[in-house]
Amino acid sequence: DCVLHANEIEDGYFILYARQNEIDPDNFSCGLKLVRSGKDDLTLLRYNGSAHQHTNVLEREFIDYECHIHIATERYANSGYKIDHYATRSTEYSDLSSAIKCLIDRSNIHQLTLSDFITQEGFSFD
Repeated sequence: DCVLHANEIEDGYFILYARQNEIDPDNFSCGLKLVRSGKDDLTLLRYNGSAHQHTNVLEREFIDYECHIHIATERYANSGYKIDHYATRSTEYSDLSSAIKCLIDRSNIHQLTLSDFITQEGFSFD
C-alpha cells in the first residue's frame, strides 16, 4: 500500500491501495483509506471493476457487471452498512491502470503520478 501523509490529519494518514485478480482482468479494486489511531479504518473511495454485480440496498438500485465507484456516505454508515457501501456506475475507467489514475485525480493527490504508484507497488500493466 502507498502511504500518504497529510499535514491536516492529526493521528492519522491516508493509504492508497490496489489489487488485481490474476485470472480475471475485470476483477480489480483500488481505493483511498483513512487510517486513524485507535479507530476503524475508513474507506473513502473505492473503484471496482466490472467483475461483479452491486446493489445499493437503501435506494434499491442495481449495478449489473459495470465498473462502479464506492463512496463513503453518512447515510449508509448510520444505517448499519459499511460506510462505503453506496456506489455509482462509472465509464471513467475500464481497467486498474485507468481506475488508479481516476482515483489519484479525483482525490486531488499531488506529487504522486500513476507511474510512481505502479513502481512503488510493483504492478506491471501490458
